[in-house]
Amino acid sequence: MEDQLKKAGALPIAILDGVLYIKSKNKMYRQITTEYKNKNIMSALVLREFLYQL
Repeated sequence: MEDQLKKAGALPIAILDGVLYIKSKNKMYRQITTEYKNKNIMSALVLREFLYQL
């Protein structure tokens, strides 16, 4: 899937909001800070800034 997105020139992002950004031992926090740390995962609060930097 990522190869198809790159070929089309698309940039995948995930907009996640809520308590999952609070440091804890829950699964979602661990995943976004380890497994997915190099992916474009962000809060809606920073989406505008991210889009302007493209």
